[in-house]
Amino acid sequence: MKRRLAYQLCYVIAAMGALTGAAQAAGIATIQDVTNEGYRTPPGADELGAKPADELVQNEALRTEEESTIQVRFVDGSELSVEASSEVVLSDYVFDGSASSGLINLNDGLFHFTSNGNNDQGVKLRTPVATIGVRGTEFLVHVDGDGATVIDILSGAVAAKPHGS
Repeated sequence: MKRRLAYQLCYVIAAMGALTGAAQAAGIATIQDVTNEGYRTPPGADELGAKPADELVQNEALRTEEESTIQVRFVDGSELSVEASSEVVLSDYVFDGSASSGLINLNDGLFHFTSNGNNDQGVKLRTPVATIGVRGTEFLVHVDGDGATVIDILSGAVAAKPHGS
């Protein structure tokens, strides 16, 4: 009886581990289009060529070469375009059916974000020098490494806060 209980306990623990892994790997976005050379790096994996219909997960990195772009649509309908020679990490992005929240790390390059009228006020875009809060808008962000972040608002508003003083 003890041996049987021990086996059952092992099965339960193994099943819980499998479910936890599946929950962490839940898709948060899909690649809509890739122009020229775009790459993605899933967590714990090697870099892969990005292609339309690829499902993206939390902590996945995207990178583009010169004259290349990757168009991404999040599960809430908002969109991010990773422009030429850019790097981004989809650190944390959650959609609960009514609103989105999370953090996207814009490491270097040019990015175009649009919320498409969705409630994205819980989403923050972090650059090396500032954090940008989305306010139902469309905007461009140019990240020049550790030196500068330039935000061009096309419609709506953002809340930007520098890191440090």
